[in-house]
Order: sequence, then structure tokens, then C-alpha cells
Amino acid sequence: MTDISSAAERIFAGEMTIIDYVCELSAADSGREDCPNDLFYWESVRDARKNGKKLIFISGPAPLEILYALDCVPLYLDLLPSRLSQNPILTARLINEAETRANASLCSLNKTNTGLLLKGALGLVPDAFVSLPIPCDSARTACTELGRIVGAPSFHFDIPLRRDLRSLQYVEMQLGRYIGFIEGIASRELDWEKLKYRMELSN
Repeated sequence: MTDISSAAERIFAGEMTIIDYVCELSAADSGREDCPNDLFYWESVRDARKNGKKLIFISGPAPLEILYALDCVPLYLDLLPSRLSQNPILTARLINEAETRANASLCSLNKTNTGLLLKGALGLVPDAFVSLPIPCDSARTACTELGRIVGAPSFHFDIPLRRDLRSLQYVEMQLGRYIGFIEGIASRELDWEKLKYRMELSN
């Protein structure tokens, strides 16, 4: 496996992509009892385009079941900083990239994501970007910033803080629009039986 310091150098020199490095880290951790086996996930993200699937970047807790039911592959961006945290040299450089070129008030998780996208080192081009910001100043700022950097067709959820009928109707309306947006990206209609199956897996 590539050692910590040379991985950062190779990524910043354009000799290695972050997604390839993440797959390498995950492969090295496979079989360890103290680590989840997530290699299949990272390889499916890396190979989405090769396998004829649409790749959707996700920021925040957007509903993934709809994406899977439409045969899309989601990359949950917030997983990247935790995976890359094994390499403090790389994450420090990505954070520095964000601090010098974007909003310096973001938290370290959001700075890592912003930095790797600004650097263009991820090695992936998304078909769409979906954000559902959590009630956190850094996350809300980052969602706007990430959408601008990604430059793909985007859908942004606006979840109200109130819990009443009007708020539920507002979220329901957005879910309908979200389905239509992803159907357009996937060039197919949602199969509700597939969605039901995906929901059962999640629950």
C-alpha cells in the first residue's frame, strides 16, 4: 500500500486519484475485525460509469433508496473525510486548499470535501449533485459551495425546522420533485416495487 507521505505527494502531483487511494485504503483494511468492509461500496463508486450507472454526489442525509431504485450509485461525500483521516498529511493539505480558496469558516470535515473537489483530485465526475443540509452553519454553507464547485445538475432539499402538517406537505412536494429530477438524470421512470424493496432493506 502507498505510504502516507507519498500518497499525498502523488495525489497533489496528479499521479493518483483520491478514489483510487480510498479503494487502496479500504482493501488494506478488509478482513480486520475493527474495520467495516466497505471495499465493495468504494469500488462500485469508482466503477459506476464503467458499469453504465449514473453517479450522484450526495451532501447530507438525502434519501438514497430512490437513487438505488433508479439504478444510480450515490457517493456520500461526507464519508470521504473519515476514510481519508488515516492520512493526516493528505487531509491537512486538502484543508489548506479549502482555507486558501474557499470559505475558511467551514469545519474540518467540510473543508476536506471542499479541498478535494477544488483540487480536482477525486477522479470522478458526477452526473448530478444532491444536497440536504443538516441544521449546522458549516454544512449549510458547504452545500452551496460544493454545488458550485461540482458544476453538475443539482437538487437542493429545503427541510423546515417545524414539525407540522404544512411542513410535511412541503417535504412531500420536494420528494416528488426529487424523484422527477433523478428520473431525468437516470433516463427512466421510478419502479415503485424496487423502491419498496430498497426501503425494506434500509428499515
